[in-house]
Amino acid sequence: MAFLLHNRNKQSGSDEDAFESMYQLHTASSTICAAPYRILQTQSAPRGGSEDEQIAAKLFSTGYFHSCLDNAFKKYDLYKSSKAKTLWQEKECYPDITEVNEIVIKQTLRAGNKNKKDNNPEEEKDENQKLGQFLQEFSICYQQKRITRGVLEDKLKHAMNSKFYETGPKEWINKLDEISKLDKDLVYYPKTKKELLETTDSQLNPCLKFSGSADLSPRVELSTIMQSVPKSEFDEMIRTMKFSHCQISLLCAKSLKNCMSKFNNGKISNVNNQQFVQCFQDPSVIQCINKIQ
Repeated sequence: MAFLLHNRNKQSGSDEDAFESMYQLHTASSTICAAPYRILQTQSAPRGGSEDEQIAAKLFSTGYFHSCLDNAFKKYDLYKSSKAKTLWQEKECYPDITEVNEIVIKQTLRAGNKNKKDNNPEEEKDENQKLGQFLQEFSICYQQKRITRGVLEDKLKHAMNSKFYETGPKEWINKLDEISKLDKDLVYYPKTKKELLETTDSQLNPCLKFSGSADLSPRVELSTIMQSVPKSEFDEMIRTMKFSHCQISLLCAKSLKNCMSKFNNGKISNVNNQQFVQCFQDPSVIQCINKIQ
């Protein structure tokens, strides 16, 4: 994930909270913030247009995504800092994305409509004014080190930059290392694969401690997404995401470790949480995932 943040030479801490924060972040960006994250990926560095237009587009896509995350972290009480909990209401920074989300979804649907006669110029003008206001509010936030910006950046850096081998659950890591010593991915050993998937013994499958069954599909069709996802459901989504990644990491351990070796001059122990999650999009890992069913 490219969150437009600089790495820090010194980690903000190596503890289980960093790993939990990574899955809070990854779950949010994959589900309730899927639309802003998609725009961040596709429009953060647009081609064409003037330099000012490119800067504005990049700033908007970053602001849209960060505002979504900030709203989610507040709603689900995911900021750990006591300072954040007491001060963010007094020093609001990121604008609310609800109205902007509605506009972006409308514009996306409109772009796919071949009948341009249905478009309303006045409505589009009003939408563009609101998007401009959102961009202005985010620009003010971005230029000033206000409380919510600082807290959000600290949480993202802590989540992404902390090392997987220092923050991840030891039982998970030990099992991953053990299985990765096989000649090929576990998914290609039918009997052993079946035993792992069907066991109820957490000693044999450490993923069972994360077991969850929430819907992890992108929530891009709703304009009031966070209002429709209560905290209990979001917590279940985080557990489900960890359970899914844990299962995949064991069944595709060889491919996953090969991907991890591409970072940090091959020093897998230095792979950070962001790089670990990124490896689930590696072509060889995806090929393995397709063999799981």
